[in-house]
Amino acid sequence: MMRSLYCGVSGIRSHQTRMDVIGNNVANVNTVGFKGDRVTFYDLFNQVMRGASAPTEESGGTNPMQIGLGVGVSSIDTIYSQGMTETTGRETDMAIDGSGFFIVSSGRQKFYTRAGVFSWDSGGNLVNPAGLRVMGWVADGGVLPASRTSANLEEINVNALAQMEGEATKVIEFARNLDARDMGTYGLDKPSLAVLLGGSPAQVSISIVPTSEFNKWKWSLSGQGLAFDVSTGYITFRPDGAIESVTDLNGVALPPTGVRVTDGSNDDYIIIGDSGGKASWTISSTNDPPDQVKATYSPAARSSSISVLGAKGETYTVVTTFERSGDNAWKWSSSVVGPNGESITPSRNGGTLEFLATGGLKTVSGEVLEFGIPGYEPMSINMNFAAVTQYSREYTALALSRDGFEPGDLKNIYVDVSGVITGTYSNGVSRPLAQIALADFTNEAGLLKRGETLFEASNNSGEPQVGEANTGSRGKVLARTLEASNVDLSQEFVDMIVTQRGFQANSRVITASDEMLQELVNLKR
Repeated sequence: MMRSLYCGVSGIRSHQTRMDVIGNNVANVNTVGFKGDRVTFYDLFNQVMRGASAPTEESGGTNPMQIGLGVGVSSIDTIYSQGMTETTGRETDMAIDGSGFFIVSSGRQKFYTRAGVFSWDSGGNLVNPAGLRVMGWVADGGVLPASRTSANLEEINVNALAQMEGEATKVIEFARNLDARDMGTYGLDKPSLAVLLGGSPAQVSISIVPTSEFNKWKWSLSGQGLAFDVSTGYITFRPDGAIESVTDLNGVALPPTGVRVTDGSNDDYIIIGDSGGKASWTISSTNDPPDQVKATYSPAARSSSISVLGAKGETYTVVTTFERSGDNAWKWSSSVVGPNGESITPSRNGGTLEFLATGGLKTVSGEVLEFGIPGYEPMSINMNFAAVTQYSREYTALALSRDGFEPGDLKNIYVDVSGVITGTYSNGVSRPLAQIALADFTNEAGLLKRGETLFEASNNSGEPQVGEANTGSRGKVLARTLEASNVDLSQEFVDMIVTQRGFQANSRVITASDEMLQELVNLKR
């Protein structure tokens, strides 16, 4: 009789424990990152009334007779199923899609949580609502550590990254095409030359046209009623534009006296020669005073400008000019204007680009531009011409881009699925600030709950496996999102009803046993 009373008591206690767990689950149905629990029962010790016997030749075997002594709580297990995710639009709200826990620290102890309700405190620390600091790896100059393990885990603090120092331009990227058809131009200050032949005036027309060779031009002289001992030929120039030679069509150099012009009875002369300056030459008559036509050479050239940055954020303008120096060669040189509009003479400047006959770049000699002004760091820029070509098509060559940036202030952040926190600065540059670490456990059911949706490692959870999100068994980090409680309210209500009935039934066992005892006591009356 007493056994049934104690069995009823054990049933009441066990179902009360289950109801306590159900109540806690229902209470936390809206708790971010909460993981619900369940209760399982087991039967207690059984009293053996009769043991089992084996069959013999005379009789069969008998089964044991046992009376159970009640029920106990076998386990209270945490259910780690994925909770529904809710979008919040807040950059520092995070959820984990898959396995793993965020790691937070009190400075003395580490805890683990699925509740990614984080924010920045005034010291630049990423913290949870209790002020515990989120753990991960902090970038140095926009570069995360190559090895990211528990050995170099640290509290995430971006205070030192709130301002970005400027970075001087180190590379200018050039690209696109230099026109292989451009041989430069010669301009005449007037189309004809006045001469006197036997006292009579005459006009000699002059033309200069390019040939297929870069530094070779064809000249021609003509005039009504005039004869020339040489009426056409070639002028060859050095790369700097100065005259190399003046010849007839057969390559025979003209005499110093020039070309003889005649009307059939009298002689006079035209002299073709260097004017004494680069990129120009003259055609003169021998009249007194002589008439003269000046031809000025404009080389094939293309310029492109780009603004570059110094270490303190100062701006320079670099104008790079490409000037043709051969059939498949171009010289480059740059002029520089300083932050205050002053002209700067580079200490290292210029080089030559040599192209293949097919138009691709063959070699480059001289790829560095260096300059500086007092009060600022000297500049050294690599001029990258790898993407420049020389095809027979229009000019498109230009300074396409450069590196370097001005100082900037941190404006916004965003978090990717790997937990990398990237900052966007006022200068338009984005760079990694830190990466949030995740921990996974061999037996997550062995974790201890410590309140405030925190867990602590135990002897049976195994050591935390710390690493990057979205690697190994660890899930993805979802930004602007929170993981809701995984409590299924409908299931909890069903369990509540079943538990209530179980509690009620065990209460009836006690009352029934009491009535039976009362009847037994009344037998003596």
